[in-house]
Amino acid sequence: MIVLGLESTCDESSAAVICSPRQILSNVVKSQIDEHRRFGGVVPEIASRLHLNYLASAMHEALNKAGKTIQEVDLIGVSTSPGLIGGLLVGSTLAKTLAYTLGKPWVGVDHLLGHLVAPDLVEPIEFPCIAGVFSGAHSNVYLGRSYMDWELLVRSRDDAPGEAFDKTAKLMNLSYPGGPSIQRFAEKGQATIKLPSPLPKTLEGDFSFSGLKTAVLYQVQGQQNKQALLEAKWPDLAASFQDTVAKALAKSMIQNALKHEVKNIYVGGGVAANSRLREVLQYEGSKHGFGVHFPPLSLCIDNGAMIARAALVMYENGYQSNLDEDIQSRSSLGF
Repeated sequence: MIVLGLESTCDESSAAVICSPRQILSNVVKSQIDEHRRFGGVVPEIASRLHLNYLASAMHEALNKAGKTIQEVDLIGVSTSPGLIGGLLVGSTLAKTLAYTLGKPWVGVDHLLGHLVAPDLVEPIEFPCIAGVFSGAHSNVYLGRSYMDWELLVRSRDDAPGEAFDKTAKLMNLSYPGGPSIQRFAEKGQATIKLPSPLPKTLEGDFSFSGLKTAVLYQVQGQQNKQALLEAKWPDLAASFQDTVAKALAKSMIQNALKHEVKNIYVGGGVAANSRLREVLQYEGSKHGFGVHFPPLSLCIDNGAMIARAALVMYENGYQSNLDEDIQSRSSLGF
């Protein structure tokens, strides 16, 4: 089956073509980072307008690279939740138009399901498992029982790790997006500064990044009678921040893997590309005998291939969307 996947939830316009669970024929991602960088974050209105310019172009490029015509596509998958409303409208309108004019089935996909099944594009997911989606907008840990059965175990009460990376980078005058900037800056320092964990005991397993962000702010700007950290020490602060986030995310996943007696841990989302998180989780997983699986870096960012894979999973399980299906700004996956 030839599946076209469309992704436009935030600041990447992407289209991909797959023809089996693990055969990606093309995966085109048109990033908007350069346009948003001067604002220090994503501007929804600009993102929506750029999706109008980029998404159809990405689709044509993906079809050309795959050597397929639109008539050869058997199924269309598109992100319909969660995300920025303007971007979701662009993607869903394109998918519905194609489905109607071509007489093809289409499936509206929860973007988080795409991240959850992204590792499956490389190797089959072994269930039951613990899976995490860590990105600029989400910090969720799930118990996966099957491709269509995900129970939400842990979430953030405020920011997500990617957002915390962006805000921390801005405090230290580093470029957007913050994840890669913090990682590069941290290579010049050592994790010697104690910072509060985003996994406080008071939240019964959920994350909170507000205290960690405030602690970094006080280090950079000073607090009452306490002097600010010397700028020469900021690489140590970046390394400490990255290390603190990585250890908290890893600790949560290890604890839940032990509690639910699974053998494998899977991680998706933009923060899954962070080298320190990969290092810590691989080390902790090996200590407890867990298999730890990350998608390749190209499948950590928002991309059409993961949406195509999720659409195929849903279609094979009897799901098919109607033309009157609406978009949703929030995810209901696992609730």
